[in-house]
Order: sequence, then C-alpha cells, then structure tokens
Amino acid sequence: MDNYPNHQFILLIPIFLIGLSLITTFFWTKQRQCLSVLWLGFALFSAGSVLLTQSLIIPTHFHQWSMLLGFMYVFTFIALVQSISLRLKRQISWTLCLFTLVLMEVGLFYYSFMENNLDRRVVLVGLATALVFSHQLPTILKLKPQHPIDQWLRLTFIMVCTLMITKAILNLKFLFNANFDHYFTHNSSWFILQFFVLMFSIIFSALIIASNVKDVFKVQQLEIENTKLQERLHLSQDMHNTLGHSLAQSMNIISNSKKNLNNQQILSMLKIFRDDLRQVIDSSSSLGATPPSTPILWGAPLRHRFSQILDELGIHSEWIFAAEWLTPPTQLECLTLQRVAEEALNNIIKHSHATHVIVKLYFSASQHLILEIEDNGIGFDIDILKVTNISVGLNNMRLRTEKIQAQMNINSQSGKTLISVIKSI
Repeated sequence: MDNYPNHQFILLIPIFLIGLSLITTFFWTKQRQCLSVLWLGFALFSAGSVLLTQSLIIPTHFHQWSMLLGFMYVFTFIALVQSISLRLKRQISWTLCLFTLVLMEVGLFYYSFMENNLDRRVVLVGLATALVFSHQLPTILKLKPQHPIDQWLRLTFIMVCTLMITKAILNLKFLFNANFDHYFTHNSSWFILQFFVLMFSIIFSALIIASNVKDVFKVQQLEIENTKLQERLHLSQDMHNTLGHSLAQSMNIISNSKKNLNNQQILSMLKIFRDDLRQVIDSSSSLGATPPSTPILWGAPLRHRFSQILDELGIHSEWIFAAEWLTPPTQLECLTLQRVAEEALNNIIKHSHATHVIVKLYFSASQHLILEIEDNGIGFDIDILKVTNISVGLNNMRLRTEKIQAQMNINSQSGKTLISVIKSI
C-alpha cells in the first residue's frame, strides 16, 4: 500500500466542498434570479458528500454502495453542467441525462451483485459522467460570450471536457480486460483525485459566482436608473396635475371677474401656488417613505405648528386623534390630509374670528377615515364664495381630496363651520 496523507486530513476536502456549497446556496437566497448558483450549490454538496462517503466506506463493502455512489457521481456532473449551461443561457438535455443514469444504474447492479467486478463499475461511472459532461460541448463551442468572465468559464469547461473525453477513451480500452486495483480510497492516488476535484470545484465556483455578481450589480444599476426615471415622471405628472390645475383655475377666476382683483386676492392665489409647489416637493421627496405609525404622530407636527399661533390669538384649540390606524394610509394620503388641515386652519386664523377650534382625525363605525376641522366663528355663505379670496383655497382643498379619492364636505353658519374629509378604507 502506498504512503498517503493522514486519513483525517483527507476528510477536510469533502467537508470543505460541503461548506462551500452552503455558502453558494446562501448567496442564491439573496439573489433568487441566479439559478446557476443554486445548481452550483447542488453540485458542490453532491461532490463533497460522495467523496466523504467513499472515504468512510470499507473497500470490501464497496459493491454494496456502488449504485448510490454512482448516482451521486453522475448527479454531481449533471448539476455542474446545468449550472454552467444556465450561466451561458443554455439548458442541458434532461432526456439524455436521465437515460444515462438509468443505463448506468442497470450496469452497476449487474457488475455489483452478479459479477462483483469493481473495475467495470468504475469504468461505467467514468463513461456516464463523461457523456453527461460532454453532451453540451458542441453547443458551448459555438457560443461567444460577451462577458470576459463567462469566456473564461467557457474555456475552463472545454478544457475539463477534453480531459474527461480522453479519460473515457482510455476507460473503453480497459472496459473488458482491466485488471488493476481500484481500492484507492486509502492511498495517495485517492488524495490526488480529491485534490483535482477540489481545484476544479473552486475554479468553477469562482467563475460562476463572479459572473453572477457582476450581473447582479448591473441589474441593481438598471433598477436605480429606472427608479430615478420614475421619480422624474412622478414629479412632472404632479407638477402638471397640481400646479397646472391651480394655474388654470386662477386664470379662469381672473378672466371671469367683473372687476379688478385686489392685492389680497392676488396674494391668496400666489400662496396657493406656493403651497402646491411645497406639496409636490414633499410628495416627491417622500417617495418610498413610511407614513406615520399612528394618527397621533401624524397630527403632532400640525399641532406643534398651529397651537402657539392659535394661543396667541386667544383661540382655544382641541386636538383629538385616534390611537391607531385601522388601515395605514399612504404617504400621499397623509400629506393631503395635512395640507387640507393647514389650509382650513389658515382660513380660520384669517377670516373666522373664532374663539374655539377642534381638529379631529378618527374612524367612523362604517370604517371611514374622517378629518374634521370645526370652529365657532362667524361662518360664511358658501354661495358667494366664488367672488371672495377664500374660494380659491377651498377649491384647491377639494381638488387635493379628489386626488386621493376622498370626499370633502363644508357646512357653515354663524357660530359653527365644519369642514370634513371622508376617505374610504
């Protein structure tokens, strides 16, 4: 028996291959589109398992394990070829692979349990693996990969395939007259074979993973560019829908006015343009942002902004918000409700002469989200709003609520004005 490395040291190679398979599989779980990496993980795990099993088998019991080991050997190469093929945008022939497996298993059964001929079992497995590995050679020879890494993968595949075909030819020569000892699981030849398996496994793993990583970065870059384009389109559409409508509405008011507008009316229109622009900027900058987790957090900035102003004017304010969302609103819905409340509160401060304001955000029994702003001011006549500077602001509020498919109602009389926004959830 030849001198050979320590048996425990030999076991490190299959254990390393199994560990490498777990790493590649973990990589696949992060990038599910990389199927070639998943098949590489199958190949590495199968290679490590078959080497580990064969290292632990007693040579005299090899015939009992030959069918299982033969299947694992061939499956290893099927998985590896499938991994390389997928990476190069091709598919293996499953019909050929299954046919090869069946023929090999029949041959292994015969030579294991009928003749107990180890030499011919080894030759059969070698021929089967060579056939599985080389059947993709004509297709891959015709390929011209665009990727430099894929080109190296293709060249490595051709080199390994050439070696396996050469070995298969030599196997055919010894198929019926071989008379050499294949109990090499306890000599230096077994270590050399494992070393070559390890070396080519690492090469193929490095090339397949590197090429997939490069593609992942390319896909991520395209996704970033697409996101930027979507944001530009969203901004353009928002500018058109919001500012465009306000401009058209203001032009219509000016053209239909029977007398010149005063400075206060013009200033009110300009403020609406400013608020619309602010809404567009807030909406665009908050794309993908998370809405406030509770109605209380939604109302906190609004309350902080207006409480001091209302107190200075001697207006008592109440702020009533639901504790939790029944259905969390979108960021745009949160912004719209906030802008409507701001507009209503600004009008109260400017025109109502109120002494008491109530702001409520709650859910009705019919599962509607309701925003209410109520004051005890002098009120106004809704029918004559069209000729006042408040009309533009209220119409703009109505436009915003329509964008989120909500309904705005206004009820006003001396001593009580109630503006409510009702949104189905």
